[in-house]
Amino acid sequence: MCEYLKKANKFNDWVITTAFYSALHFVKYELFPNKYDDPHTGKMSNYNTFDEYYRNFSLSGKGKHKVLQELVEEFMPDIADSFQTLKDNCWTARYSDYNYSNEIADECMECLYDIQDYCQPI
Repeated sequence: MCEYLKKANKFNDWVITTAFYSALHFVKYELFPNKYDDPHTGKMSNYNTFDEYYRNFSLSGKGKHKVLQELVEEFMPDIADSFQTLKDNCWTARYSDYNYSNEIADECMECLYDIQDYCQPI
């Protein structure tokens, strides 16, 4: 979807937003199912999905995107900067500044490709 929007060359806010949400699905697929430390007991627990994992963090006051970013930083450091760039640009594209240059949209597409390559190596 974001590649299609990029070709139109006039919806860069949506290019960035769809790139971030695509990346979000790639990293969730890579991270789950898996075993992680339970935040309450400190013991390893199996989590089938990110939502299941996140429910254990509901008392921490952290939003879902922050918790996912922390998982990416800890377990996928090679793509953490790309994920953070997409997250930051998506936030501003959606909530404060809808006018983005082609260069920023291109950078976000490169971040998505980095994440995709990491999560689905050839």
